[in-house]
Amino acid sequence: MSGGTFNQAIIIGNLGDAARVIRIERGDKPTVIANFSLATSERIRKGDEYEEVTTWHNCIAFGRLAEVVQQYTQKGDKLHVVGRIQKRKYVQDNLEKFSFEILVNELNLLGKAPGKSDAAAAAAAAAAAAAAAASNSGFGDFESPDNPFHIGGSVPA
Repeated sequence: MSGGTFNQAIIIGNLGDAARVIRIERGDKPTVIANFSLATSERIRKGDEYEEVTTWHNCIAFGRLAEVVQQYTQKGDKLHVVGRIQKRKYVQDNLEKFSFEILVNELNLLGKAPGKSDAAAAAAAAAAAAAAAASNSGFGDFESPDNPFHIGGSVPA
């Protein structure tokens, strides 16, 4: 912890759609980046009834974790992610806007969407564990201008 602060997000949610994965060639080792969304839900009481409210969390994984997301997950899978929250500033339609995302440094596959085999789930869990263990930096070079998820002038969270 730096200066008595701590930035960590822990989310368990369902994958909204297949991850968008890109590879950036830098020298002899490409960087793999996966961008995906997890949905979490909670029940909110409205009078005598309850309403289910869904929140979408944007997540970015780098390196082997990104490859695991690409190879072993599909829409609807239940994932557990741990990472740090980052705030980014961007301009859209001449308006300054902000987005928040989770830079993933740990990933666990908790359950498969209906129709996927148990063998595939076991392989995915093993791959995710190995990727988390092998991940040195966890976040890759997020601030590099070559990173397509980097928007110049990022605002630190």
